[in-house]
Amino acid sequence: GYRIGERTIRPARVAVAEPQPGATPAAAKEEKTDDEESGGTEEV
Repeated sequence: GYRIGERTIRPARVAVAEPQPGATPAAAKEEKTDDEESGGTEEV
């Protein structure tokens, strides 16, 4: 979905699946984008 700051403009239309037993999570670096730091519009 889309958010401006903490306000949800349009909710996401997808579901997040439960992880499979024994599956290893992918290494994901969390880097803030310019939009997140400034509170701009972001796609979730």
